[in-house]
Amino acid sequence: MDMWEMGMDDLDSVRVLTRHQTIEAVGVSGKTWERLEAVGDTPPKTRLSEGRIGYRVSDIKAWLGKRRERGAA
Repeated sequence: MDMWEMGMDDLDSVRVLTRHQTIEAVGVSGKTWERLEAVGDTPPKTRLSEGRIGYRVSDIKAWLGKRRERGAA
């Protein structure tokens, strides 16, 4: 199966968002993201090239899943 035959869930395992796209998708401010980065509380980064880094959609989903509050009203 090549990349174009993948389903959306499969594509999420390889799709990479820029830092800006990730911040927008997660719904936090740039300053909040910087604070999370400073304490090591962001999804793992993926280096795409020498000067380009992003975040895999699957890693963002996993990171958000760990942050869910259960039983909160």
